[in-house]
Amino acid sequence: MLLIKVILLLVLCLVNAPLLLGQKGYYVTNYGLDDGLPLNAVNMVLQDSAGYLYIATNAGLVRYDGNRMTVFNRHSTPALFQERIVELWTDNDNQIWL
Repeated sequence: MLLIKVILLLVLCLVNAPLLLGQKGYYVTNYGLDDGLPLNAVNMVLQDSAGYLYIATNAGLVRYDGNRMTVFNRHSTPALFQERIVELWTDNDNQIWL
């Protein structure tokens, strides 16, 4: 019985460690159409070396700088031959590939 109490105490300490140490937890924010996304569905998210988030959607590519979303689609970027972006990659030169 003592072993169970000790294990329970350890689990509670580990779960609450960030609070006990004064560290803040993670915050989750949901973004959607009102925030600048062209669709509410996202296929993939990639962060580049500068900290920008690139969001692949079926209606284009979105770059998020922490404040504003910029949408790249066939209307805004005629060189983009297709709006459906499924995957994103970066190479050794930190270039993003669709």
